Amino acid sequence: MRSKNTRPEFVSGEMFFYLGRGYRLMLVDEQACSLMFDGSRFTLRRDARIEAEEAFRKWYIATGTEWITRRVKLLTRKTTVGPSRIEVRDLGFRWGSCGKRNTILFDWRLLQLPMRLADYVICHELTHLRIPNHGPGFWALLDGAQPDWRERKNDLTVQARVVHWFGEAQPCSRAVLRASSA
Repeated sequence: MRSKNTRPEFVSGEMFFYLGRGYRLMLVDEQACSLMFDGSRFTLRRDARIEAEEAFRKWYIATGTEWITRRVKLLTRKTTVGPSRIEVRDLGFRWGSCGKRNTILFDWRLLQLPMRLADYVICHELTHLRIPNHGPGFWALLDGAQPDWRERKNDLTVQARVVHWFGEAQPCSRAVLRASSA
């Protein structure tokens, strides 16, 4: 398990996660975009290593917006409430948040987690569209939509330790604390 304080080095063979599955990074001399993903590995142009953090962040946001939008539509059937808008961006140490006018925000780092844990965060935020606090009614509603949410919540705390926290957020003990409250 990777220490939560380890920052990626962006070297060939390094592992990056997408939906809980690890993919190796390969440095290449030439390719159209600085960072690409072909379904089996990430490739990064050598001359782009200095901007690699930003390239990965942008890739997760672009890919994540489409993927999370599809998952939200699917999981809305369980929660019976959907957002007016979905955004994927940097939320610091929060996995997700409900914004004004039924907007749901998700952190791009969520795309590194296994699908079942991302689904927990999505259901959690969808439930907040109905109940904005963490009172008994919230947990009862979440229990109806996702009966194993407690297990997923515990697993999220553990998985937060293997997520790359590069970008604006810096890893610290609060990262795991926020994961357990998400």
